[in-house]
Amino acid sequence: MTKRFVAAAQNPRVNIIGHPLTRKLGRRPVVDVDLDALYAACARTGTALEINASPQRMDLPPEHIAAARDAGAKFAIDTDAHSLTDLTHMPYGVAAARFGGLTSDDVINAWSLDRLEEFLRKGRSLRRLLASSITCVLGRTSLGAANEGA
Repeated sequence: MTKRFVAAAQNPRVNIIGHPLTRKLGRRPVVDVDLDALYAACARTGTALEINASPQRMDLPPEHIAAARDAGAKFAIDTDAHSLTDLTHMPYGVAAARFGGLTSDDVINAWSLDRLEEFLRKGRSLRRLLASSITCVLGRTSLGAANEGA
């Protein structure tokens, strides 16, 4: 799986690697992946790692978040929402990020829209930016505005 994740991080159309452990708590174990290689690839390519706040995933856990942060990776927190009620899971992802030692500077969907767009454009084609429009929408939420001064 390491080669697949690293290749994804190097793909110019990929902005975020989603639930890199691929686990589902109590249902599916963690995949075999060299996380240090993945973190290094994400830091090198400017590809963020997802912090999935779903209670069924909690992927990445705080100890992995800290290691990825130390490698230079950035993060996106999301709820993995499949229904409106799943949107209420965001506090779990924020808590994992905090336990992992992150600040709003480490979390792309806590950035200003201008900074997020710059991150998405850096070394990337306009096509990649357009494919990332969902992330831009997240940058306009109250979460990003609330964390501006944090």
